Amino acid sequence: MFDLKRFFIWVFLFFFSILIFSSGQNIQKKSDQEKLSKILIKAAEYFERLQSQSVHFFCREKIVETIYPIPKKFRAFIKSNIGVQGDFTKFRGEEPIVNSYLYDFQVIRKGKREKEKRILLEENGKKRYKEKVPLKTKIFIYRAVVYGPEIFGKKSQRFYNFSITGSKRWKGMDVLMIKAAPKNSARKDLAWGEFMIEKKDSSFIKINIDQKSVGNFYSLWKKARVMNARARLSILLEYNVKNNGIRFPSRFILKEIYITTEGEKIMLSKIEVNYSDYNFFNVDVKVQKKESIVEDKNI
Repeated sequence: MFDLKRFFIWVFLFFFSILIFSSGQNIQKKSDQEKLSKILIKAAEYFERLQSQSVHFFCREKIVETIYPIPKKFRAFIKSNIGVQGDFTKFRGEEPIVNSYLYDFQVIRKGKREKEKRILLEENGKKRYKEKVPLKTKIFIYRAVVYGPEIFGKKSQRFYNFSITGSKRWKGMDVLMIKAAPKNSARKDLAWGEFMIEKKDSSFIKINIDQKSVGNFYSLWKKARVMNARARLSILLEYNVKNNGIRFPSRFILKEIYITTEGEKIMLSKIEVNYSDYNFFNVDVKVQKKESIVEDKNI
């Protein structure tokens, strides 16, 4: 015989448990949002301190750039005016081209204005000494890696959605992973992606830049379309050097990868930059306006 009373008790318990679970989720969500708000306030303070602090330093900048051959099956379709490879799209060799450079790298910065100078010390293992030289990389050039991500500034945060994606203990520090993505009204010239920050002061330790925020990403998309593949531009910046409460770059890695419909991964270029032997000084000079972190050299 059907027990109507027991049925209503089970229905009540079912909906009551859903209510309790939903309430717990809302409390957790509110707690996470409050935590995120505090983090973003501290991150904005760190960014403002980074922007306002004058900096003058020398360091060693070691660059290794690798250019991989275009796979034979794609060589007939890729022209020299498509993509970021420039003249190297017609590269027919079977082995990668590897170039290495060692610079004495100087940065002088006052607020949002910066001046960079390089002295070439070595090229492909051979001693050189050339002052005021530009970057000799063939595929990409980069500037202003000292700057933190501008999306964490007070004026920019409102244009982006932020979320905490994880927390852990890393190299003796409590760190948080923060993911940022643009709203529809966001400035498209600012780098976004996933950021590892130190919990104590919200300084930026690692930055994985989303490829869609990189200038000239469309050029990679054009090449990917010709190859019937998806472009994957991997960009990692690490800031493991700390001076006067500010973090400075220690490593920068950029990889240009294409994934075919068959799942094959094709790497066409890679740049790895390591910074070491920092020397810091006082600054009192005029400097030039900063420019973007990554720029396609051939566009």
